[in-house]
Amino acid sequence: MRPRTILCIAWAVALVYAWPGFLLVDSADQLLDSRTGTFTDWHPVMMTGVWSLVGHLFAGPAPMLVLQTGLLLFGSYALLRRTLTDHAAAIAAAAVTLFPPILATQAVITSEAQLASFLVAAAAALSSTDRRARYAGIVLAVIACGMRPGALVALLPLVLVCGRPWHRALLLWLATTLVSLGLSHVLVDARTHRTEIADAIADISGTTHTKPALPTSDAERDALLSQHWQVALDHPGAFLSYRWRRVFARHKRENAVYTKAVPSYPRDAVGLRHMEAHSLMQRLLTWPVRLLSHTPLFRPLVYFVLAIVLGIAGRRSRLVLGLTISAVAYQLSLLVVGARGEFRDSHWLLVATALAFTLVLVQRASRDVAHRGGD
Repeated sequence: MRPRTILCIAWAVALVYAWPGFLLVDSADQLLDSRTGTFTDWHPVMMTGVWSLVGHLFAGPAPMLVLQTGLLLFGSYALLRRTLTDHAAAIAAAAVTLFPPILATQAVITSEAQLASFLVAAAAALSSTDRRARYAGIVLAVIACGMRPGALVALLPLVLVCGRPWHRALLLWLATTLVSLGLSHVLVDARTHRTEIADAIADISGTTHTKPALPTSDAERDALLSQHWQVALDHPGAFLSYRWRRVFARHKRENAVYTKAVPSYPRDAVGLRHMEAHSLMQRLLTWPVRLLSHTPLFRPLVYFVLAIVLGIAGRRSRLVLGLTISAVAYQLSLLVVGARGEFRDSHWLLVATALAFTLVLVQRASRDVAHRGGD
């Protein structure tokens, strides 16, 4: 079977699984924001901006689903074929895209799925020998850095292994992150500090077991944010322990598989102008993914340990080393920037580790075959 056929079949399966794109409450908010042109700091404004652009072509979540699944699939293929044959790269890219723990998040229109897709595509483009592709890679990297707070940490190892001298790669990363941060700052129309307030309340409650009151004024908000970091300084052990549980907790597997076409709250289908129901094929495809969500395959800690092992085993490969360092660094950044304690927060860890695993597996198999041939 030709590589193009393999990729098209995999893309079709991913689209059928999630069509026209599953939505969370966050996703519904961003869909409405993209239509009204209102950019708040409630959610990553970079994703709202992308949705606003693609929304001029097609309405609803479908174009975002096509975008994020396509970027992940074809970006993985372009990245993997740097070291694998075209046929092996196509099979590996399809396997990564359809791997149930990855597909579970990739099917949802969310910033975590967008981050992974743009990062993979950026890494593939930046490592290309074609100048136009490298310029496109810079644009993709700028967008990726605006999707999640820890994205700039994930991008750095990927830029460093793209074949440039380290000092040029470092300057490229610095320029990319500054442009992305500046663009995200400019795009915000209304600042509510909602994320900072939510993180502060969660961290203070988890660290001291005392829930602070929701602030009702600017003075109370400033006092809460000041208390947030004071608690972290006064109780560093308890603070890090709580953050670790949020990032790697067992309960994250219980909310791993999102399959709602429209959130039941607080937005309804009429307000979103979007009403969908699962087809029989979708119910058949999502059933095994839900079943697997109660297994270690949906445990982020498994992939964190695996990424470290793969980084050591495949350290001679710049790409494997870059992917595993990126995966581990991003996951550790969640201890600092915060996480909701949801499975989707670890999506980049899973994607990068899966790509590194396929590279190490194929390379080991190739060496074994060559060794037997030599005998």
